This record gives sequence, C-alpha cells and structure tokens, in this order.
Amino acid sequence: RVALFALALLAASGAEGARGLLRPPDPNPSRRVPTPIVMWHGMGDNCCDPVSMGHLKGIMEASTPGLFVKNVMTGPNPWLDTVQGFFGDVNHQVKETCERLLNEPRLANGFFAVGFSQGGQFMRAVVQRCGGGVVPGDGKLIVKRLVTLGGQHAGVSALPGCGVYDNNATLSAFCRAASEAVEHAAYSFLTRTTVVQAQYYYDPMDYETYLAKNQFLPDVNNERHDSPTNEMYKENLLALERLVLIRFSEDTVVVPKDSAWFGRYRAGTTIADDNLVQLRESDWYKNDDALGLRTLDESGRLVMFDCPGQHMAFGDNWFMENVMKTHLLDDLEDETVVGRGGGDERERGGVATA
Repeated sequence: RVALFALALLAASGAEGARGLLRPPDPNPSRRVPTPIVMWHGMGDNCCDPVSMGHLKGIMEASTPGLFVKNVMTGPNPWLDTVQGFFGDVNHQVKETCERLLNEPRLANGFFAVGFSQGGQFMRAVVQRCGGGVVPGDGKLIVKRLVTLGGQHAGVSALPGCGVYDNNATLSAFCRAASEAVEHAAYSFLTRTTVVQAQYYYDPMDYETYLAKNQFLPDVNNERHDSPTNEMYKENLLALERLVLIRFSEDTVVVPKDSAWFGRYRAGTTIADDNLVQLRESDWYKNDDALGLRTLDESGRLVMFDCPGQHMAFGDNWFMENVMKTHLLDDLEDETVVGRGGGDERERGGVATA
C-alpha cells in the first residue's frame, strides 16, 4: 500500500509537471524583466553615498522587483570617485567606465543610462564612444535610452558655485581649487588635462581656443573643424530609443542653464549679453545634424522638459514619477506595480552640483 501510495504521488507530481510544460510559453518574456539602469553622479558626489546616489539606487531597486541599478564609480573606491569628480582626465574616466560596463554580465542585453549634472555629458560620451551594440558579446554596449538631469551638454561659461560645500571643508577646498584653476587658465595644458570642469568649459569670447585646446567637449559634440565628423558618435546616439534632456527651471549653478538642452552663449558674445543659441537654432541641429539631434527630434525620440527648482534640487517622489516611471519603466507590461520603495521625500540640494 505504501508503495502504491508513493507511486500515486509520483504520478500526480509528474502529471502536474507535464501540465506545466504544456502551458504556452510567454510570448514576450523579456518585457517582464526590468531593463537594468546605469547612473553616473555629478560633481562632489560618488557612486555610493547613502544620502544621495546610494539612497536613490536603493529606492529604485526596492520599487521594482528584479531591477538591477549600477552606479558608476571612477577609480578604485568611493572616496577617489569623489576626488575624480574634480580632478582627472575625463576621457580616461569615460574609457574606464566603458570597460567596466562591458564586463558587467547583467548589462549584456542592454540598459538605460542616466546622468546627473556633469555625469550627463560623461554618460553621453559613453553612449557615443562605446555604444551601438546589437547583440551581447559584440564588444559594444547596448544602450537603449539616455536620460540626463541638469547636464552641461554645451558646456558652462561660468564656474559652478562652491557655496553648497561650505559645510564640508574637504569638498569646499576641492571645488575652490578647481574653480580657481579654470578661472585663471582654463585652457592651459595643466588645467585642461587635470581639472574636470575645465574639460567642459566654453568661453564664448574665445571659441577658437576652446576648439583647439579643450580635450573633451568639442570632440563629443562633433565640433572640431580640423577633423571630419565622427559618424560613429552620431550613429550611436541615433541607436537610442529615447534621449531625455531635463533642465532645472531655476538653475543658477549651470551657466547657462539651457546647456542641459544643448543651448549656449553665441560665440563672440559675453555672458552679460545673454545672447543664447538654443538647440533648434544651432549648427548641431540645423546644418549638418552632427550628433543626430534633429533626427531624434523629428522622429519623436528627443524629450525635453523642466524640473521645477534649483540645480539637482529634486525629491524622491518627483524622480520616481517623472523619470523612473515615465522613462525607465514604461517598457514593462501594465501589471508591473511600481511603488515608492519606502523612500522619504529627500532633495539633493546641490549634492551633485555640476
């Protein structure tokens, strides 16, 4: 009897297993798995700070089961990651980040990229130089979307304010040292190769020197007159499903704030002239479409909007509603439940200032 009972249980188990195998396969299983997210912080912050990037990663992952969020860290540890937000070679940092992301197996099938403040243009450089992947293992990153908040895509024409670091003597010293170097000799060899902010500094009264001496921004913006347009940069941006550019409406840290939307002061004018060339009036857009921005716009894949308030002063709920839910999770099916992850409503009032 025991043997017969055991056989009956085994048969029942096998029958249940058979019924499971006969269930129709998920017609689109990939859409039930959240797309991984990679984020690059701004100046004065680091990958893992528990009140900023570490906190944000935590509430994002807690809100959506199965989501993997990776925060970019330059250098070997969070402390040096902070330092390298002020001092270092941006081109090297981008190259190092590309290599690390390519070696992360959880990103092999693609990811969404997010850049905060100066991390916006750095993450765009990752997309342009290392993106364009089609299948896992082809040696290129598969970047599906790029979202930047308060980025300086067209550079800054005034130095970022250091007042936000008054309560942190070390960060305040770093910021003031970087600012003084840019102010006195932005395009000198030492400054332009070691001070991060100098590598996206744009002096509208000295445009030709900017093109000749700035080692980072003119390249990633396809601005150089002495070399042909890098078609790979354009192709890799055009491979994005969506490019989202978020400006802070009351931003006084990024000058001009419209740099978040690729706006900048007209060459040959001063900041006091306040003569801005907006994206759709620029050569980038109208003439050669050197980065593919016009094509993205005309195909409905360029999204531009304001976050109310000062630079990087957004709360958890605003981010979850206007960025996370709208641009980083909308590829999931409707039954996915997005919660708040238990996060409180914090503001990043200048933690990542540039």
